[in-house]
Amino acid sequence: MGLLLVIMAVFLIALVVNNVLLTERCHRLEMKLRNEHYKEN
Repeated sequence: MGLLLVIMAVFLIALVVNNVLLTERCHRLEMKLRNEHYKEN
């Protein structure tokens, strides 16, 4: 039972970290696209 809890905890932490990294990457991409868009105008 303890091992299962540890595995679940690690899985949840990995999921949260993955979400944060994805959000950061998307935000950076959005800023880059916005900067290029402003240059065109």
